[in-house]
Amino acid sequence: MCLLLGALSGCGRTEDMPPAQSSAGPISIRAARIPESPGGERLAVYAEIENQGPDDALVAVRSDVSATGSLHVMEMAGGMMTMRATTSLPLPAGEVVSLRTGSAHGMLEGLARVPLPGESVSVTFVFASGTELVVSVPVVSLADIVGGP
Repeated sequence: MCLLLGALSGCGRTEDMPPAQSSAGPISIRAARIPESPGGERLAVYAEIENQGPDDALVAVRSDVSATGSLHVMEMAGGMMTMRATTSLPLPAGEVVSLRTGSAHGMLEGLARVPLPGESVSVTFVFASGTELVVSVPVVSLADIVGGP
């Protein structure tokens, strides 16, 4: 099942794109955003994902602006916060899972170009159930991420 919101061109101005939320069946994505990337090497993807159906899992993120996408979790190891790649992020039935700074998040790598705050990027969220949601995700300044989910 695939619900497409936003142009598949990969990016555009925020005012030209649908809001950064979408739903298909029991899965809803809201408050999606991408912090700007001053270094231009990769982009983090943050969102709130609600699962009102049976257990599922986020298994991938991808975008036309990147060569690859991956999922990561942050963990304490030896007194230091470390980032580790993972193949899936569980979405328990009836729960909301937040992708956010310092926690689980998506990562877009190998950027074709570096989108700037005010632009939007088309991001596909892929789930173990086969559901794919394409969301127009705004790029925001780093200052706008502080205090968000």
